[in-house]
Amino acid sequence: MSLNIPPVGPSLPKPGALATPAMASPLPEDRFESLPPAEDADRLRRAARGLIHQDRLGKSETTYLPNSWARGADGTLFIGYGEAGRGQRGYLAAVDPQGRIAWELALGENEAVHVGVMPDGRIHVGTPDGHLVCSTDGRLLESQTGGPAVRSHHQDSSGMHLEVLSEKGTLRAVGAEGREVALPPVLTGTRVRSVLPTPEGGLMVLAGGAAVRLAPGAATAAITPVPQWPAENQTAYAPERAWGLAGGDVLVQRTCTTATGFPSQPKPVFGGGGGVGRNWDPDKSRPAFVTRTDFVRLPPDGTERWKTGPLSTENLIVNPDGGILFTEHGRKVHRVDPEGRTEELFALPYNADVFRAGAQPGTLLIRSKDRLTRLGFDGRIQADLRLDAQKRGFQVEGDLQDGRFLFSQGRVALWAFDPSTGTWTRLTDLEVDHSTRPEDLLAPDPGEAPRPIEEGDGWVEIGDVRLPRR
Repeated sequence: MSLNIPPVGPSLPKPGALATPAMASPLPEDRFESLPPAEDADRLRRAARGLIHQDRLGKSETTYLPNSWARGADGTLFIGYGEAGRGQRGYLAAVDPQGRIAWELALGENEAVHVGVMPDGRIHVGTPDGHLVCSTDGRLLESQTGGPAVRSHHQDSSGMHLEVLSEKGTLRAVGAEGREVALPPVLTGTRVRSVLPTPEGGLMVLAGGAAVRLAPGAATAAITPVPQWPAENQTAYAPERAWGLAGGDVLVQRTCTTATGFPSQPKPVFGGGGGVGRNWDPDKSRPAFVTRTDFVRLPPDGTERWKTGPLSTENLIVNPDGGILFTEHGRKVHRVDPEGRTEELFALPYNADVFRAGAQPGTLLIRSKDRLTRLGFDGRIQADLRLDAQKRGFQVEGDLQDGRFLFSQGRVALWAFDPSTGTWTRLTDLEVDHSTRPEDLLAPDPGEAPRPIEEGDGWVEIGDVRLPRR
């Protein structure tokens, strides 16, 4: 089925968003409302603060929750966020590295669960039942929603995106031009286990007993059969994820579930008091299980090149060459090289709760409760940040190619920290108004005195600012 995206029509929401003074008003043919002059926008914000302090507004800074983001080539972050518990309206904002919001677009009842940047700069927004495409200046160009529920979105370097549908985990592919893309028959109607990027900019799909390597745009596909491993010594194996490596090999991560044989129900003890004896009755017990993970490297024909032993940690990083980094007891970093040999690299400066690859090649990020560090693969510290008491609850979202660290504040806000200057920047601005309706304006300034309010037919006046009712 071809997805012919209709032009934006009256049924699509108008953003009505107040932007920063640097934004130019959209042209009338774009069917979006003209924005007020910059001085009027400032007056609207001041008026909205007066409403907040008289409890006239239901909106607060916790109402709009950032949930997805992507980075543009010039360092602009495109942040998708949604309204929690009040109609589920979604928004997309473009934020420059200094934290200034260039534009903001209302997405209607479409949650931005995935944000991606296409090669031409357009922004792809994945929704729970389809996708949207936005222009570089914040206009809605394409809309494909109302279809099957979407579990996850993935995008390759050509702008093609795969949508994993919740119904049986099947796939749908849409090209950058908005038309549906045909997929290999092996992926038709099969349950998808994982989708991961490949070094050449394509996607590796693990589904249907095969690892399918899609070239950018799904122009060609290489299919590597994934063996069905028999149980060994009470251990059963199940493939979970597959990485396409340079040279054509595939690295498969398996879960290893072992029946330990230890019973989990104690034998009843009589006459000796509770807990005496601690005998176990095999006839009245169920086996317990231990789950670990290991890796198998497969050449294109699916034969086994090598495999690791079981790894008990979830702190794993897979490099494009097939090397694997993992931690032991949160402190020592080990490496499995592309030939399957394991070696200890270095000890971390502290026990790490977070262990992940950095955006810059050859770097990794580690985190304890009050410290975040960027390391090279040689163990040398490249950047180190101590978090004060107010920021220890921030979650690490990763880092950027320009060196900044990204944090989320409990889904309330996104923050960036620049190690080169030691400065924090809030990337979701509390003073960006999501609508010109007075009941929706956002106003976080508790120090300002309430302003008088007068209401009439179709208008409300707050202080010296008159606003239309909608």
